[in-house]
Amino acid sequence: MTNKGVIPFKFTYTESEIVEIGDFKWNTDRRNCPDNTTGSMRCDAITCKPKKESPTVLWNCLTVGTLAAVAKKDGVQCAYYGWHFLYGNNWTKYHVVHKKEKVSKALGVVSQPDAEDVSGEVHVEIME
Repeated sequence: MTNKGVIPFKFTYTESEIVEIGDFKWNTDRRNCPDNTTGSMRCDAITCKPKKESPTVLWNCLTVGTLAAVAKKDGVQCAYYGWHFLYGNNWTKYHVVHKKEKVSKALGVVSQPDAEDVSGEVHVEIME
């Protein structure tokens, strides 16, 4: 059985609120991205940690998902990047590096070229 959920974020903020999906706590935090992102690239660090952390318990979390732009007014949505990652004890952050052009195109599809009028969503599906 898989667990699904959404991490909402604002394109103009660097960090999202923490969301619980399955047995894990999730958020995005662009402050934790490497410095190698350029003017044409964007990085979103997606973090996954167990709700009950313990240094003596081994864990992993295989996930797939998408990043999407969503218009606040009417809920129109456009996915702009697909991702997958195996989180675990030593791998709690995944740096999704993608072209800013994809975000711009998604904002245009939802008819909101201004990032203030659009929310972002990280769709998460936990496979195991």
